[in-house]
Amino acid sequence: MAKTDELMKKLFKHKEIFADLFNATLFNGKQIIKAEKLAELNTENIHVDESISSNVNPSILKRYRDLCMRQDDSVLQIILGCENQSEIDYSMPIRTMLYDALKYTEQQNNLELRKRKDGTYYHSKLRKDDKVLPVLTLIFYYGDKEWTAGKCIHDLIKWPEEPEIKSIVPNYKLNLLWAYQINNIDKYKSDLQYILSMLKYKEEEKSLKQYISDNNDKIQNMNQDSHNVAVALLNQNLPKLIDNQKGDFRMGENALQAIYDRGVNQGEVLHLIMQINKKILNNKNLDTIANELEEKKEDILPIYTIIKEHPDKSKEQIYAILKKES
Repeated sequence: MAKTDELMKKLFKHKEIFADLFNATLFNGKQIIKAEKLAELNTENIHVDESISSNVNPSILKRYRDLCMRQDDSVLQIILGCENQSEIDYSMPIRTMLYDALKYTEQQNNLELRKRKDGTYYHSKLRKDDKVLPVLTLIFYYGDKEWTAGKCIHDLIKWPEEPEIKSIVPNYKLNLLWAYQINNIDKYKSDLQYILSMLKYKEEEKSLKQYISDNNDKIQNMNQDSHNVAVALLNQNLPKLIDNQKGDFRMGENALQAIYDRGVNQGEVLHLIMQINKKILNNKNLDTIANELEEKKEDILPIYTIIKEHPDKSKEQIYAILKKES
């Protein structure tokens, strides 16, 4: 499975989920951000003045956002940034402030690049009437340890004894959401509601099973990226917890179901088929293969069985049989 941070990024590329994250977290559920009005912005290779770029880590300039969207309509114009964070980062206030500053700098650069009537461009400094859009960043922290790092620039500063200094130094505060500590989950209207609710019961298997049972249809209808994230964050095999149409718990008897429900894509299934086939050719049995691949025996049994029944089939043909039987 892909790294969790990549799965998170794919999840928040869904505009309805991105909008829901901001509306529920920062606007108390009020529908300020409209999914249909969002446009994804490039988060790579920002161009800034040489005097600035010479003092900034090149990796930050190359890729300085996990995800950035812009809402632009007659009611609201705003740039929204989302940072997915799996670990505590004590530099987060400085890092996020820099990201926002870079986005303002990018807007400044765009405003200062002006177009003549003949179609050519020239550079001119900001004018009195030139305005930039507000930039708002939200940190989605999904680590299971409580956030102990600073939540604003003032938390990172070594203050002198004179109290007057602190009162006049500008502060910069983080908008930080910890996925494991959310009180009003009902404010979330997208798949996020079910993901966050399952996280709430992560360490309570009985409660988790009950929640999934009560919300089975809704969870089953989550998009694939939402399910991938749920599996990654829960760190357990959801097919054993989600009821199927018969009312019992799925145990992996359906050929592709257990594999897909763990969030693997077609390429990874094909790779798994290839691995199992090689081990079968080396005369290894099911128990040995499951142990060496660190997979559950019941999950790889369908692949193992089909390969044994069709030893002449390619991995693509085995995959097609799996899909047909699922």
